[in-house]
Amino acid sequence: MILKKLKFIIITFVLFSCTTTHQYNAESDFEYKIIENGTQVEIIKYIGSNTNVRIPSKIQNLPVTIIGNGAFIGGYWNLEEREFVAINQITNIIIPDSVINIGIASFAHNLLTNVIIPKNVKYIENMAFYDNQLTDIILPNSLTHIGEVAFAFNKITNVVIPNGVIYIGDSAFAGNKITNIIIPDSVAIIGGRLFTQNPLISLTFGSNIELLESENKYILGDDVLIRYLYNNNARAGTYILENGNWLYKSE
Repeated sequence: MILKKLKFIIITFVLFSCTTTHQYNAESDFEYKIIENGTQVEIIKYIGSNTNVRIPSKIQNLPVTIIGNGAFIGGYWNLEEREFVAINQITNIIIPDSVINIGIASFAHNLLTNVIIPKNVKYIENMAFYDNQLTDIILPNSLTHIGEVAFAFNKITNVVIPNGVIYIGDSAFAGNKITNIIIPDSVAIIGGRLFTQNPLISLTFGSNIELLESENKYILGDDVLIRYLYNNNARAGTYILENGNWLYKSE
């Protein structure tokens, strides 16, 4: 009898967990607009109260393709009082596979600890996940554009940049805990201070990277590394930090 009751409790718990895990937020939790001649939806603002958010793949039976600028922003700076004001900071987000574009500052200033970028996202705009608590991110092979400060000031320890990304903006990964990074051959342009304030010890350059002009040369925010790269024409290959000095290891 006790075993039957225990089995019933376990099954009930599993069913409840599955139901709650896969439950989308209601359409009424979002302000949105219909775009592309009535074929797609852009989320403009999250107005719900739950900090654990699952964005629906469809609203009014139309696919959600864009997360708009500042749609889930978790606060703002009060310039007069010189303080940060938090507003309903979300702790967990599930973004549907229908999304193609994640807008400017769309998830900035929240308390997210991990995020899976959906498999169809092409553009992550400036400041998209700025100032969260991210330790892990998974980027899709569809991604081509990572905007300025997109993942800056988190706690990311590891990131794999897919071979398909073409552009990585200024300070995109600044202020994290990244030690090793590989920039694939697909990347053509990288911005200034890309990995500043990271404990970087190994960097691999792809073969197609176009470095910035001299006035914006602080690619990684490490003066010793910058001097070394420019003295060696920043050729493709792996650079490692040994005893405080950067050395070219191999192609």
